[in-house]
Amino acid sequence: MFRASPHTPVLIFSRVLEEGTARLALQRGAQIGDELLKSIAQRLIACVRSSDTVSRQGGDEFLVLLSEVGRTDIAARSAQKILTAVSAPHRIEKHEVHVTVSIGISVYPQDGGDAETLLKNADTACFAPRARGAAGFSSTTLS
Repeated sequence: MFRASPHTPVLIFSRVLEEGTARLALQRGAQIGDELLKSIAQRLIACVRSSDTVSRQGGDEFLVLLSEVGRTDIAARSAQKILTAVSAPHRIEKHEVHVTVSIGISVYPQDGGDAETLLKNADTACFAPRARGAAGFSSTTLS
């Protein structure tokens, strides 16, 4: 169920990881891929407040819901904090693993009035950094 008020949510991303997780699992074993996903989840949780929500959507997609955010610039700062944390090398067993992060941001109500629309717009926004061939974040609302 989606409930929103004027001070409520900013959906901070739909896709937050690199395409190489599956390749990593094939090359070095599924356990390494699983450990990488756990490492990313831990970093995401460390970047947000206890009132926010972090969830894995499946594969290498994560979603962060920032609750009670009154200003949209906070979303951009949060995205940058997450980008920095998740992009830092991950030490998995004896391997140093680097990931490329693409973040799409949707802001309620500017980018949609329901969860489905917010997710769709966040997903669309995350393709801009990928199109540039670099890590980053994008939003249709934030400048």
